[in-house]
Amino acid sequence: MAEHGGLLDVGPHVIDLLDAAVGPVTSVGWAHRSDPDLWRFGLVHSGGAQSSVTLSMRLPVDPSEVEFTVYGSAGRHRLVGRAADAVACYTHLLDELLAALDGSGPPPALDAARGLRLQEIIEQVRAAA
Repeated sequence: MAEHGGLLDVGPHVIDLLDAAVGPVTSVGWAHRSDPDLWRFGLVHSGGAQSSVTLSMRLPVDPSEVEFTVYGSAGRHRLVGRAADAVACYTHLLDELLAALDGSGPPPALDAARGLRLQEIIEQVRAAA
């Protein structure tokens, strides 16, 4: 569905990362969509942490940018995505997948139930916007 752009394209990956890093998402606190494809939403995590997300697939930025910033009692930590980081990440993911397939590594922890949960959260964001 092109009308949901970045939410459906990169949204599940961003939510999955936040869920793993900050804690399980318990609810969508708020959501807003601006045309043509600018999504902003807030998530509530177990334990009380909150996260906010801004994403789009149509911003006039080339190359595209990825940035995660975490604020807490210990201060601030910022992760800025770079092409070399993405290559290293995908290489690691592919190595893990191949090890799982040939039996030399553990099976992936993610399954269809995980994918369904991410889609439920995406639907909550879409409905709230």
